[in-house]
Amino acid sequence: MSSGVGEMDTRNLILMGEGNEMDRYFLYCYERQLHNLHHVSKASGKEFTETYFLFNMAGYNPKAHACLACIPSWIKLVQIYERHYPQLDRNIIAVNSNILLGF
Repeated sequence: MSSGVGEMDTRNLILMGEGNEMDRYFLYCYERQLHNLHHVSKASGKEFTETYFLFNMAGYNPKAHACLACIPSWIKLVQIYERHYPQLDRNIIAVNSNILLGF
């Protein structure tokens, strides 16, 4: 699965009061990833249990994506991911990322 992180203005969504909708969208992405994994397993006759998650960080801007108002939402998403989707992703890869991000 892939995600274009730089394409979404999370700060604006949260400041407009649409943070819950954004959270639901990301949860939908997790569920879609599980559905696709099940579909590929069924179609190929092999059992797949892990995926790769690719984040395209092109356009990532800390002011728009890591502002103080955004951090609680990101923390909540990581906690939900760890609690409900453990070991789903074999690797999480960030491409076009700034070296300062620590990826």
